[in-house]
Amino acid sequence: MIIDEVGQLGNFDALLRSFTFGRGAGVRAWALFQDAGQSSRNSGPSGLQGFMGSAALRQFFGVRDYQTAQMVSAKRQVIQKMRARVEKGYHVFPAPVGYRYKKDRVHGKILTRVEPIASILAEALEGFANCRFASQYEVKRFLEGKPEFPKSGKSGYVHPSKVKAILQRSVYAGVVEAPCWGVSMRKGHHEPLISMQTFERIQSVLKSKVYAPARKDISEDFPLRGFVHCDDCGHPMTSCWSKGRNKHYPYYLCDTPKCPSNRISIPRARVEDGAEALLRSLEPAKQLFTLARIMFADAWDMRLTQA
Repeated sequence: MIIDEVGQLGNFDALLRSFTFGRGAGVRAWALFQDAGQSSRNSGPSGLQGFMGSAALRQFFGVRDYQTAQMVSAKRQVIQKMRARVEKGYHVFPAPVGYRYKKDRVHGKILTRVEPIASILAEALEGFANCRFASQYEVKRFLEGKPEFPKSGKSGYVHPSKVKAILQRSVYAGVVEAPCWGVSMRKGHHEPLISMQTFERIQSVLKSKVYAPARKDISEDFPLRGFVHCDDCGHPMTSCWSKGRNKHYPYYLCDTPKCPSNRISIPRARVEDGAEALLRSLEPAKQLFTLARIMFADAWDMRLTQA
């Protein structure tokens, strides 16, 4: 969204909101001002600071007034200092969720963990990496189920874009980077929430696997939705309630285009009874019980160390 001659709009609060809150909704606004004073006159000093601080990109052409030139010069000096700190391994951008800045005698301002939010995030990131959470939506529901985790609105909502940003943040792996300033990824001085191996697994999952979001309104009626695969094409089957003459009937079906079984409905009872019979026929080996006991013991020891 490009807005030219912003100064002619006067005090336009909706534009400033598009720079701040709009980013979470995917809004990308490009506003064109004649000079810095134009923004100050319309929105006040705080408005200018809001535009400058929230903008992902700032471009200046043909600066001819002193106030704008002074601001550009000061910004350049600040960026040079911030870039130098990133090169030394310090995070200089706003503290991500789960961290806050704390003054240190040796490091100056450094990121420190905020509990229990940091541990909640670590569990969510580890869970997505090891497929405990099969999709970003499941991570979203996990975070929404934690009262301590910061949410949006009175309903306790975590926006999907926030979940994706969390999964893509390298700072949680204990590294810093600033591609916009040409600073490559390097080890940071702050305490990580996850290992670099876990972060790389998360990025691999994000690039290689795409899951359909889970639906709250249908999961209880069709617990095998997404787990049962079509025998012809191998894709996960979907489900629906089909309206009959007197009532609705539950079915599983394949919705993959060009599949020989496309839209062929299978009664829910047939699918779920078959799955139940299959599960009852399975008998785990003794080695599996031994392995599970070791895994639970390791998980318990890990929780004790984090307590």
